[in-house]
Amino acid sequence: MALRTGSLLVVAVGLVVGLSGCAGTGADDGPTGTTHRASTSASSTPSAAGSSATAASDDERVASFCAANAAAAEAVQGDVAGDITARQRQAEATRALLPVPDADSDVSAGAEKFAAAADETVAILRTFPPESKVSDVGTDPRFLQSDAMRAAASDAEYRAFLAWVLQTCMTTQ
Repeated sequence: MALRTGSLLVVAVGLVVGLSGCAGTGADDGPTGTTHRASTSASSTPSAAGSSATAASDDERVASFCAANAAAAEAVQGDVAGDITARQRQAEATRALLPVPDADSDVSAGAEKFAAAADETVAILRTFPPESKVSDVGTDPRFLQSDAMRAAASDAEYRAFLAWVLQTCMTTQ
């Protein structure tokens, strides 16, 4: 039974990381679903130059965020030290993304919780030797009892942000 519970925890942590990390950045292929780019029809307005500058900045922030998430998703396959570094970058990129471009306020609120969850995960990871494999420490009950796991399971804003991440950061095939 303990092996089954441990396996379930690894799957749950993997699901949260997978959902939050995305397999690809989408930076080259553009967003799918909800878009973060400025509308091209705005080019006929007098403020088109300002809109273009903002869109480029938003695109860069989103691309940076998606890249940090992809790195965090890959880092869980390595050691604790690498995962800590990736999660710190993920939290920084999430905060730099705020407010989330062209998204509802619940998505931005979820992003704030996501960044806090990354910080919480880093704090837990720091209690393990840096050379430990993430897969070996992922069954620690502190991860299952963390605010990050509870939010992923029950918080509507956190889930709205994860949905935005999936729509925005996934590469199109």
